[in-house]
Amino acid sequence: MDKAAPYRAECQAFLEIEAQQAIAAPSATLLSYSSFLTQYPDTALNTLAKQQSSTLFQQHQPEKLADAALCPKIAAVSSMGLVPTPETQIPALHYACGNAYVAQKDLGTALTHYNTVLTEHPNAAEAKDAEAAIARTLVDQANETGAGKIPPPRAVGSSGNRSSVVKIRNNSPKVLRIVFSGPEPQFAELPPCADCQVYTAPASSCPEKGAEGTYTLKPGRYSVLVRAADDSSVTPFTGDWSMQQGKAYSSCFYLVRRPR
Repeated sequence: MDKAAPYRAECQAFLEIEAQQAIAAPSATLLSYSSFLTQYPDTALNTLAKQQSSTLFQQHQPEKLADAALCPKIAAVSSMGLVPTPETQIPALHYACGNAYVAQKDLGTALTHYNTVLTEHPNAAEAKDAEAAIARTLVDQANETGAGKIPPPRAVGSSGNRSSVVKIRNNSPKVLRIVFSGPEPQFAELPPCADCQVYTAPASSCPEKGAEGTYTLKPGRYSVLVRAADDSSVTPFTGDWSMQQGKAYSSCFYLVRRPR
């Protein structure tokens, strides 16, 4: 029995990865090292594989590594110790993957990666950009599904400072989720109105009842999303708002149910 045969096969597999590294996509090479360590967990080449992986991260920005092959397997690659500085490179990869999926119009998967940055790496350098990307992507996602249109809020006077302030009333029996995508992204929820209704068509006016929320925003242009927090059958609404410095605004939201 040739006792050296398994070691030759192991060495040959490693050499094949190295030989392909010059022509393969960097993500493919990284995944090859991950597969190698999975197949040969006790290999003496473990350290060398990690060194080669570290070189890949030095040579390529996260945007070059983030693709459809690597993005679903970030956790697996990291578990093999192939991400040299995971505390910074893992959130950077997830953020880059989110951007890559947005470019492919796969907004749901993009949101998964952006949310991973915020929930698992809240102090990462990419956290603020991920939050802005979540707001922007949620609005885009709603528009893709045929969102209704929110009119601009009504100007009601001065905010009393250099900020913009908008007061929003929830005239619906649902918890409303509100997203402000713009210079200073915000996410909010308004409690339901117990004696309000969900409309089957846009209402001519919004009754003055229901919970109110007051939101202070950095002045500028915002894309705004309003949707039921827990009912996908209710039509989301989006709109473009110009929030001027020192101005106060008022708006009233209600919900329209999609026909089944």
